[in-house]
Amino acid sequence: ADMVKRLTILWAALLAAGCHKGYDLDLRHMGADAGYFVECYCVPDELFCLTATRIAPIDQDQYLDYSLEFETWITAGEEFRLLHSLYHDGSYIYNYASSRRFDPAAADSVRLRMTAPDGTLIAASTAIPPQAELDDVRIEAGRLTAAYRPEANEAEGRSPERCFILSVTGWGDGGRVLSDDRLFREYTESGPVSQHYDIPSEARLGAPLDSVAVELKRLTREGYLYQLSVKEAQAANRDPLIPPTPLHGNIRGALGIFTSYTCDRRVLRLRTE
Repeated sequence: ADMVKRLTILWAALLAAGCHKGYDLDLRHMGADAGYFVECYCVPDELFCLTATRIAPIDQDQYLDYSLEFETWITAGEEFRLLHSLYHDGSYIYNYASSRRFDPAAADSVRLRMTAPDGTLIAASTAIPPQAELDDVRIEAGRLTAAYRPEANEAEGRSPERCFILSVTGWGDGGRVLSDDRLFREYTESGPVSQHYDIPSEARLGAPLDSVAVELKRLTREGYLYQLSVKEAQAANRDPLIPPTPLHGNIRGALGIFTSYTCDRRVLRLRTE
């Protein structure tokens, strides 16, 4: 599954499932009070889409109300309003969107401002990471090697880390048989450098692979920390011995994330008719 475009139902499910397992959650981290959850990813050449909903206190059932009316504005070069409706792109549901596509050349950062139904002010901003750039992708002896360029992100200051997700998706006779994501940071200042991924055997996949798609996503640091906290929250939800983890975010007035990422994609054909 795509780690980046996550439904808000993930967060609600984490809260609800944690209670149902019957072990204590840290209410300071998991939301003792009612509030709002907002999630938005600004992706070059894609439409602006956003999900916003209310979250209940941890001791109450979660109900995702997509009908809530937020005043929602984004500034990317110029300010424009996102319209409220239900939008479905085949895999994900959003309740705010614009007909505008994100042009990263129009601004060096993007800002969000919202007013919730009760008057709560919600705001965030994000840098725009450099374009993700795959240099070479190959599979040899069951190992996938993805070479990429990790140039520094001047928009995020002098931080030595560069943040990525490597997504590997494989298709066989029965459709998709492989879907995996690797979240990682790179500290090398010049490239290309490589990530390696060992492809599961045909016996484990249940079918031979016809093709493999490789996506490299370049994240902001805030986006990386958010994805890491989601993974840690999932682990804590599955294992009562793992302490609860706060959900990292960068939004003032709400939980969630407002960020940007870039992507490069290659498809390898492994079998031909």
